[in-house]
Amino acid sequence: MRAETTRAGQLPAVAAVMSAAFLLAAVTGLASLVVSALPQLSFAQSLAYASLGVWGWNISRTVPGAQRFLRGTGVACLVLWFVGVFGGRDVPFGLLGLEPVDNLVHLGVAILALLLATIVSPRLTVD
Repeated sequence: MRAETTRAGQLPAVAAVMSAAFLLAAVTGLASLVVSALPQLSFAQSLAYASLGVWGWNISRTVPGAQRFLRGTGVACLVLWFVGVFGGRDVPFGLLGLEPVDNLVHLGVAILALLLATIVSPRLTVD
């Protein structure tokens, strides 16, 4: 039981780190609109990252909330990957800058978030 409790107890911290990474990506993306030396992100992409980061920071305080955030993030990144791979550069008004490297990052984050959400179960059994 102790191993399950410890693994489940770490999930909110992992979700908080992931939400902080999304907030950092959003700030970097918004700063890239002014400073050309930073990696370029579109405004819509920066807003999407900021909203994921704020949502994750607020909801990831409990194990079920962290799991919900990780699942939602995984699905959102899968949608971004799908749009980037199959939509190509035909995104209206160029709102999303979905380069091939962005597609790989979105797929990697989606896989990581979904794996973390499913590996650690919130149901703790007592023998």
